[in-house]
Amino acid sequence: MNYILRDIKATSIYQKIIESKEDPIEISGLARVFKSVLISAIKTDGNKPILLITYNEIQAKNLIKDLSYFIEDVSYLSKREIALYNVDAESSEIEFERINIINNMSNKKSLIYVTTIEAIMQKIIAKKSLYENIIEIKNEDTIDIAEIKQKLISLGYIRKDLTESRGEFSVRGNIIDIGIDKKEGYRIELWGDEVDSIRKFRLDSQRSIEMQEKIKILPSTEKILACSVDKVCRKIEEKYSQNGIIDEDILKDIEEIKNGNYRTKIDKYFNEFYEEQECILDYAKNFQIFFDEPEKIEQRIDSIRNDTKNLIKELIEKERAVPEILKNLCEFELKADLKNVINL
Repeated sequence: MNYILRDIKATSIYQKIIESKEDPIEISGLARVFKSVLISAIKTDGNKPILLITYNEIQAKNLIKDLSYFIEDVSYLSKREIALYNVDAESSEIEFERINIINNMSNKKSLIYVTTIEAIMQKIIAKKSLYENIIEIKNEDTIDIAEIKQKLISLGYIRKDLTESRGEFSVRGNIIDIGIDKKEGYRIELWGDEVDSIRKFRLDSQRSIEMQEKIKILPSTEKILACSVDKVCRKIEEKYSQNGIIDEDILKDIEEIKNGNYRTKIDKYFNEFYEEQECILDYAKNFQIFFDEPEKIEQRIDSIRNDTKNLIKELIEKERAVPEILKNLCEFELKADLKNVINL
């Protein structure tokens, strides 16, 4: 495919983008495959990660398919699935996939990320709060096990007797196991309070497979605590108290949050969990950002706003609680508010 990328680099469109500094460039009327060739060529010439934003999920998947013919390391950032009703548990698959992409973006891994305007419009925890407690460990470090356990919990890891899945950790004597993805984990072996060895191990067989000199433990979910549970509960009580009386359902929620079942309540009480909120664009500083079909994106923004208003109205009519995160759409005008962007 190199000859295709070589030929595209000779076009005036490519040269215009490469020579651009801060002024936005709008390019319209391009075939989908041509967009993918163009972006792939730009990626091979640049060191910046690329964020490609399109108007819906179908188009995003099609762009990823086309991009994958020309370049490796193309990732899809899905929208966040919002819990509209009280649930006892949530599917973690999408949640894990999202945090993997967000972690890669925050590490500025030189990749192409494709997402939708709907995902861009959703508020998320501020980057500073999400990465406040990341753990970096290297061989011969002296560590405090109690502190490591608390940090792992703050990063969204769940303590188990045995680590068999990503997002879990266990402490067995002088061994700390941490599940980092579907197949593998990190195993830290201590001699006293000193790190004696760090290894990767397979979650299914529990066998060690590779030595590591140093590791970085990133959040296992974007649904982490940015402040204490007690503070969150006090803020919920203050907001939802009417003449000193709190609805029974809210009191049940507060009790669950205090008992540690707070993840399923974050969407409902988003503002109380997160005073500081951002959107994915805040995680993409110093990225090269592309907007696929700006006019269609503008139309989709209007549709998202209208659909959200209708959904909120429907929930109110059914006497259901409206999740706060649903009301927190990022408000911006595509052409007016976004700077230093290349528009396709």
